[in-house]
Amino acid sequence: MYVAHKYGDRLQGINEHGKNVSAISSYINKIEYFDNMLKLIGEVHDVGKYSEKFQRYIAEGDISKRGSIKHSIAAKLIFDDLDIDNNYYPIVKEIINNVIMCHHGIDDFVSPKNFHVRQDERIAEFKKNYNYDVILKRFFDVQMSKDEFEKRVEQTCGDIEKLFLNIRESFPEMSGREECNFYVNLIARYLMSVLIDADSMDAENFEKEKDFVPDVNTQELWNNFSKNLINKLNTFENKTLIDELRSEISDKCFGFSKDEKSNIYRLAVSTGMGKTLSSLRFAIEKCRRKNKDHIFYIAPFNSILEQNAQDLKDVAGYENVLEHHCNVVVDENAK
Repeated sequence: MYVAHKYGDRLQGINEHGKNVSAISSYINKIEYFDNMLKLIGEVHDVGKYSEKFQRYIAEGDISKRGSIKHSIAAKLIFDDLDIDNNYYPIVKEIINNVIMCHHGIDDFVSPKNFHVRQDERIAEFKKNYNYDVILKRFFDVQMSKDEFEKRVEQTCGDIEKLFLNIRESFPEMSGREECNFYVNLIARYLMSVLIDADSMDAENFEKEKDFVPDVNTQELWNNFSKNLINKLNTFENKTLIDELRSEISDKCFGFSKDEKSNIYRLAVSTGMGKTLSSLRFAIEKCRRKNKDHIFYIAPFNSILEQNAQDLKDVAGYENVLEHHCNVVVDENAK
């Protein structure tokens, strides 16, 4: 077995890790155009670990060498060697190569001093110090045949062609290469995020001897959040005119959540009129109806973040709210 990870006496094969990352990536991803590409990236991202140097490093367990044995460049060489007759293959290859080569962190491909491109030097160094032919043979022998690999690349090219045709139809004014490169960069960043998450998740699961089981029922979560929010709203008194106005605003937000169109709404009301909970009521119901996965709450002032975050936690539970701002203090003892 060619080993990807070692923890104690337990070993995880490269093929097993690749298939796991492929499956987790597919689960994380919610964009149909990228499903085949992410599955393929997941399976091939660690092919460089088939090298003799990496296998010796794993067997010796010398922690001091961590990070010094390169492996992310190998996949690029495999994609570069393919002879795919498809107009979209160059852009598919560029996206995949950059995602895989940077899945342990974005590399500085350009020197800040003289604008010297370092990528070619890194590839030349890898070819010189690692037996690429051995890596290639082991990959095709263990993980997938060359025919299967090329077939999956062709499928990915077809998906990306459909995506770009969709983009052109949606943005007919876009014609220049600069605009196209912008979308390519967004795609690469998204795919890189998915790969990094999936890769880390499988490594953690292996360390903790856990299987990946996607057991989150988002529909059930939205239903529970909706009930929690209604219970919270029912605890408020309704004695004054302001109380009545708050209830009216909340009910109107709930009503707009039933709009089947994907519109943008603006809630402009005075301070103290319950904007946080009213907008949350809208968002939860919209997610519940449309089977969405996340709500992003973005606020412009640090002074209100913690109070608003607490309101969200009261409804969704501490474990379902991720705070990302400069005032966050991680409580490792929190349940």
